[in-house]
Amino acid sequence: VQTLDWGKLKNLPEELNWDQCGIFKCSQKRPCMSLSGTEFFQYLKTNPGLWETCFKEFQFSVCAHEKEGTARDIFWHRVDPNFREIYFQTLSLPEEHGKYLEIVGFNSFTGFEDALLKAEYISLIDNKFVKSLSDLAAGVKSMNVGNVMAMKGCWLERSTEMQTIFDEEAEVLMEENLETLWASNLPILKSVSNGNLQLGHLKKLYLDCCPMLETVF
Repeated sequence: VQTLDWGKLKNLPEELNWDQCGIFKCSQKRPCMSLSGTEFFQYLKTNPGLWETCFKEFQFSVCAHEKEGTARDIFWHRVDPNFREIYFQTLSLPEEHGKYLEIVGFNSFTGFEDALLKAEYISLIDNKFVKSLSDLAAGVKSMNVGNVMAMKGCWLERSTEMQTIFDEEAEVLMEENLETLWASNLPILKSVSNGNLQLGHLKKLYLDCCPMLETVF
C-alpha cells in the first residue's frame, strides 16, 4: 500500500505492520477513527511529523483490548457521522472541536501520551488509572515535553477510583483553559477540588450520579 486515505479508514486493529504502509496521504480535514489498543500511537511516536501533515485535527476513540468485546456496541458507533454528531451534542462539545481524544477501559496510563498532550477535548470512560486529573498531569510531565494546559474540555465517566477531580498539581496545569467539565457516574467522588481551585474560564459544569459528593467548590 503506497498511500492511505484517512478519510475512508474508520477502524484500526492492534496488529498492523505500519512500516509497510508507505507514504501517508490525508484527504480529510479531521480524521475520525476507532482504535483497538495503542499500537497506532506508538507508530506516531516514531513518526512525529504525521501529526502536522495528517493529524492537525483528529477524533480518536481508543479502547483497551480487554474492553473491546463488551464495549463494542457502544464504542464503534462513534465512527458513524450521524450518531457521532448526536453523541457530541449530548456532551455539549463545541461544533468546531479540532482535537478530540476518547480513552475507554484502560487500567494503566501508557501508550497514548502524545495524543493526550495534543488533544483539546478529552473524554475518559471506565478507566481505573484515573484517580484524579493529576494522574494525567503526571503522565504528561514525565515526557518532559509540556503539559495538558491545551485541554478546553474534559469528560469523566465511570471512573470508579476517582475521589477528587482536581488537586493542587492538576489545578496549576489545567485550570487556565478549561471551559467544560463533565463528571458522570463517579461512585466514590467526594470533591471536585481539594485545593484553591481557580477556573476563570469555566463555562459549563455537569455533575451527574456522584452519590458521595460533598464539596464542589
